[in-house]
Amino acid sequence: MNKQRFIITVLSALVFIAGCSTSTDNQKQGDLMLMYQESENGVEPYASRVLVTDKFLRLDDGYEQSDFTLYDRSTRTIYTVLREEQSIMKLKPVKTSVKVEKKLLMDARKLNDKDIPSIEGMFPIHFQLLVNNKLCSDVFAVKGLHKKAVIALGEFRRTLAEMHLKNLYKTPEELRDDCFIAHDILSPSRTMQFGLPVYQFDVNGKKRMLVDYNRHYKSKPDLYVLPKNYKTTIMKR
Repeated sequence: MNKQRFIITVLSALVFIAGCSTSTDNQKQGDLMLMYQESENGVEPYASRVLVTDKFLRLDDGYEQSDFTLYDRSTRTIYTVLREEQSIMKLKPVKTSVKVEKKLLMDARKLNDKDIPSIEGMFPIHFQLLVNNKLCSDVFAVKGLHKKAVIALGEFRRTLAEMHLKNLYKTPEELRDDCFIAHDILSPSRTMQFGLPVYQFDVNGKKRMLVDYNRHYKSKPDLYVLPKNYKTTIMKR
């Protein structure tokens, strides 16, 4: 199966999911749940769940007792919870004098793919993201789909970017390439400027595909509560 046919197959499956997940007037609006499948070279595909409320963003492996990251949107604080170690790492951005010395030219190239199916009446648009004329990643995004998630994920990524900037020169040089600096520090919301990414892949082989969503998901309240009696370490990054 060629890449174009594979992409159409992936998006067609999402169209079916969209039909099953669309809210009706009789359904009470709940939390927003997005389920992604991620993969990278040498690693088996794994689930990555995103839960969005007005106050929090939770990232986990798709089940309640997994390790998870909790982002407090009002305080811009990130908590990473590790079950086995019974530990919590608390991360909050601090002011830094670190600057990016490189000059990077960021560009986006829109591709006109044929036969791409619509999702809830909206068509995914295919963009290639480039830095200094070098391809970094391909993104299929749907403008107007799950704006709540786009906003929350943008907030989270901008907070994370401040931490990446402070630790830029502690990051291994082989990971500190132009794509990383552009997408994870200088323009962390870049992949979402065209809408919600439903499928994306980068030049290093990492892929992320939306496989399910539910805009009236009934979350348990304790999913947004930090475990008691865990050791908390404040990371001054």
